[in-house]
This record gives sequence, structure tokens and C-alpha cells, in this order.
Amino acid sequence: MSIFIFNLNSAAVFAVQTPTLSVSVDNAAVNVNGNQVINSVNGTTELPLNLTINTTNKTGYTATLNTETNETALVNSGSASGAKIDSITGSSSILNLPVNTWGFKTSNETNYNPIPSLATPTNIFQTTEKTNGNDVRGLNIGMKLSQNIESGSYDNKLIFSVVTNPYVGKAVMTEGLDFNNKLKALETATNKIEHFKKSTVAPAISINTVNIEDEESDYEIKLWLDPTDKTAYYYTEPEKVYLNMDSSKMFYPWADDERKIKNILEIDLSSFDTSQVTNMSYMFYGMSNLTTLNLSNFNTSKVMDMSYMFAYMLNLTALDLSNFDTSQVTNMNSMFAHMSNLMALNLSSFNTSKVTNMDYMFEQMLNITTLNLSNFDTANVTSMKGMFSYVSSLKTLDLSNFNTSKVTRMTSATCPTKNFVCVIALPTPIPTHIFLTPSTTANGMTPASTVTKPLRHCIITTIPYVTLLCSPSKLLRPYPKNVIIVSRFLPHKSILGR
Repeated sequence: MSIFIFNLNSAAVFAVQTPTLSVSVDNAAVNVNGNQVINSVNGTTELPLNLTINTTNKTGYTATLNTETNETALVNSGSASGAKIDSITGSSSILNLPVNTWGFKTSNETNYNPIPSLATPTNIFQTTEKTNGNDVRGLNIGMKLSQNIESGSYDNKLIFSVVTNPYVGKAVMTEGLDFNNKLKALETATNKIEHFKKSTVAPAISINTVNIEDEESDYEIKLWLDPTDKTAYYYTEPEKVYLNMDSSKMFYPWADDERKIKNILEIDLSSFDTSQVTNMSYMFYGMSNLTTLNLSNFNTSKVMDMSYMFAYMLNLTALDLSNFDTSQVTNMNSMFAHMSNLMALNLSSFNTSKVTNMDYMFEQMLNITTLNLSNFDTANVTSMKGMFSYVSSLKTLDLSNFNTSKVTRMTSATCPTKNFVCVIALPTPIPTHIFLTPSTTANGMTPASTVTKPLRHCIITTIPYVTLLCSPSKLLRPYPKNVIIVSRFLPHKSILGR
């Protein structure tokens, strides 16, 4: 029996970013002694090959396999009868291969596959990121021979093609705090920033700029201040700028004991892509002169921290968060605290199932008159301290859906009922260590009798200044499921008080 020869080649196609790509095969010419195969126990052989690939392409590579032509058989070129070793036609184990056939399989496969032709190449390996060194992939050629095969040399060529996957370069912003420091550094004693937006043209060479791109960015992002229109401009070649995973404190105004960028009146976020951001804490904290904020293009599907995100935005009167995906958020501490001029807040789209911290979430929202939290899932919340502190204009607050079984931080507070309806959810029956009692007379109002009825929902509409007290003086931990303590603002108390 003669020798079978397989010639293996590699082809590389480079993406626009021109990454590095190297490919090698450890056994480019596979020689098989057919007589040894025929005389083996099962008449089979398996020939291992290793393909080594190395690429810096950020989206990885795709390796395909096919024959040099559309002929998939090993052909005996010296045979008058056209003898061949055909490719198998379906998936098969090595022992079940038909006689005088061949096939291939990757190292993670059990069965062999038909040999692919030039017209129908097969993807054998595919990655989605750079290799970080040599990526060694195994592949086996298998065949089964019989005694009646015609003598001669059978050969074909298998072509390995390795192509870097398509990649579109991205402009990626530096981390939030680094961006913040560089933005603040643009201001001088006489030149203050009032606007922030993307420039449609690159800055002139004569303009002093700073770079605000991340080290993983494929493009530079330039930032500069135009004192004539008091605008901080940024420019990069792509239309979109991907915000950093950590975009916390991007527009945070404090620097030591000094407030900077405090005069900003307008922030254009329309070119920002936030799909990779996980941290938006303090993002707009203290932007007290902003009167509008358009977040309609924000993708928050990966954000986990929104603490203090809008806190102290004192002049914002409206905020549309209907597009916000909060399904991954765990921290909403002080998220809307001190938004004293916000008139309405629709949180019906919020998914709070993973939130654990709601401390001071709505504190000092002085102009909010209604707050519908019927969709809030608080099953995993452990802290609600001061959640509604000093929400002085709130007329109605229904927390009957709140599950507080995991809450460990929530202090008691008083609940006045003049022009206010306070819905307190209680378990049935009321645990013996929890009881309701009227407080002392206030503003000439006569305290009512102690509430003792074990109602599932105790809607307090007639009892002035009711206090939910606990024995001995604080509620026992952990809180029973569906116990919530609420109040309207009083000078000496906070709602879910401090």
C-alpha cells in the first residue's frame, strides 16, 4: 500500500485595524502507511493535527476547513479505474466509518464529519476576543480501509483558512473621575464652562487640548474649552463615544472644598453610548444649574450602581427615566435626594428586584406631591434609612406592597394625617412586639385611641400623629415581612427617619 499525503495551508485576512495574526500547523504533510492501517485490528487510523493561532484582533478569529477543489475524496491519480477513498457522507464514529472512507473531527467532538469541499467550507474554530498568546486547537483526520482497496498513492489537499473577525473601532471614554478632573482643569478664574457638547470638526492644531480616551480606545478623544461661547467641546472621529464601565462622578462639581463646573447649564449626551456602563453613581451629582437633562439614549441594562446619580440637581423640574433598565441595579442610595424642584417622578418602568440599598432615596424632594411605588420589588432591600425624609409636599404614600423582611436599617417615625394618607402594611396577626399608639397632642389636634386591630392593611386616615413604636424602644431585627414605617415630614422627624 502506498502513502497518503495531505497538504495543509493557512490563509489570513486582516481587518481594518490591521491586527497581528499568525498561523501554523504542526504536521503540514501527513504520511500514512496504508498497509499498517489495513492490518490493524479495526482497519482504522486517527491522525492528530494541531493548529496554532495567535492574534491581537479584539473580536478574535474564525478558522475554516475545505479541500483545495470540490473533490473531497483522496484520489489515486495512477489508477486506471479512478480508485478513490471517498469522504463520509454523515456523522460517524471511527469504528462505524464505511470502508475506504475518511473524515475529520475537532478535538472536542466525538464523531467524524464529512470532508468539506471548496464550495462549502466548514467553520471549525471561532473565538470572540484576542488570543492572549498561542491558541492551540486540535483536529483529527480519521479513515477506515479494507483489503480490497487498489494499491497506489491517494492524495488531496486540505486548506485551513484563518480570518480575523470583523471589527469596528470604538472611541471609549476614560473613567468617570479622570474625565471629571480633566474637565475641571479647563476652567480658570475668568473662563467658566456653561455648555458641554461634541464638536463636528476636529480642533485646530493651535488649540490646547487634553486627551480623554481610555487606554483600550481605538481613537483619540480630544477635549478643550472655547472661552468665546463658554463651551467644553470634545471630538473624536466616530459618531459614538462609548462611556467607560466606571462612569461615576463624570460631572461631579466638588474638588476638595471648592466647587467647579458649577455653572454648567447644558450637557449634550446624544453621542454617548452607555451600553457597557456598570457604575453611574454621582454621575450628575450637584449639577445645580441644569434645568433639563435628556437621557433618552441611555442604555442602563448593565448598570449596578445608581447611588447619588441625580442628587442635588436643585433646579431640574422634570426627569424622564421611562427608558431606564434597572434590572441589574443593587444600589439606589440617595439616587434622587435633594432634587428640591422636581415636580413629578414616574418610576413605573423601574425593576428593583436586585436593589439592596434605598437609603435616603427620595430625601428632600420638597415639591413631589405624589409618588407611585406600587411596582417596587423590595424583597432584597436591607436598608431603607431616611428613604422619604423631608418629602414635605407628599400627600399620599402607599407602601402596602413593600416587603421589608430583609431590612435591617429603618427607624421609626411619626405619621401626621392632616391632608395625608399613610398606608402601613402589617402582618396578620400583628406580632406581639409591635403596637400602634397615638402621640401627644400637636397643633391642637386630639390624639385618637390606640390602634389594635390586626388588619392586613392599616389605612390611617383619622388618627393624628400616630407613631409606630416597638418594644422595648426599637423594632426587633429582622423586621417581619410587610412591616413598613412611614411618616410625613416633621421638623424633628424624617420619613423612615434617620
